[in-house]
Amino acid sequence: MYSGQSSTLSQGHRGITVQELWDFYDPESSWLEAQRWRCGICHKSCCCEKCVEPEPTQEAETRTQEEGEDEGGSDDNFAEEVVEQIGAVFAGIERKVAEEKRAWRMCFNRFKPETHGRCSHCGAEGGPGRWEERNLYEVVEHMVKPICAQLRVSYVELLRRGPEGEEMEGVKPDTFVSHWWGEEFPKFVRTLTCFAEARSRRLPWTVCTTPHRNPKTWAFWICAFANNQYAIEHALGDFSSDVTPRTAVMTSAFATALDAVSDVVAVLDDRAIIYTRIWCCFELFSVARLIPDR
Repeated sequence: MYSGQSSTLSQGHRGITVQELWDFYDPESSWLEAQRWRCGICHKSCCCEKCVEPEPTQEAETRTQEEGEDEGGSDDNFAEEVVEQIGAVFAGIERKVAEEKRAWRMCFNRFKPETHGRCSHCGAEGGPGRWEERNLYEVVEHMVKPICAQLRVSYVELLRRGPEGEEMEGVKPDTFVSHWWGEEFPKFVRTLTCFAEARSRRLPWTVCTTPHRNPKTWAFWICAFANNQYAIEHALGDFSSDVTPRTAVMTSAFATALDAVSDVVAVLDDRAIIYTRIWCCFELFSVARLIPDR
């Protein structure tokens, strides 16, 4: 049963700024950017150790340290020292080239479905998947919900709590973000940052009409942060028996937030899965229905 603190913060004031996104991101950047094999069916990362992709430079750094430890002592023959140093330089270049090839191979291979054993989450046997960074499903489960567990409120509501726990004024979102939770979160944050920079700085190739401002203050409405993940049914609308589904869905947090903004951005992944998700399709419909009338 939902036991979180009640909030008067409207959806039209549940924006999270670019700076606040990075404040959330930076402390856990290593965890967020670690690549794991992701199941193509349930979109969750495999938990087994063999599915953890090592850092591209980890082996090279280890080898460099070992070589540094092996070096030492004095050699009376200056020519031999020079030859050894030149050899070490070429060996370093070869390692660097090998690392670059490996990085590019990972980049191309990640777009090819890879078979796997049984998924540790959904139990799918030999399902397709690929190497990816953490997605928003994992971010909500391992970061957002634990942070908000004590008060059982949304992350944005938590940000707007004063030192004494009092609720402060919210931030009006500049842009509504339409996306799906399966995209890689590091790329998601960087995409929104680039969008804010383009809209804030009035670059010549944009159609920006807003005055110049600090892009770090650009605020987004993002469902994972704006909605209370401990009472998500409250964000889906009033589906009581005397309300039609069409009326109910227009009372959802998504429709309410869309009605409060004049700017919408859709974050696409390379497979455009966003438009296979029912809420994303609803957002597209709402944009076509609501935004042009303003």
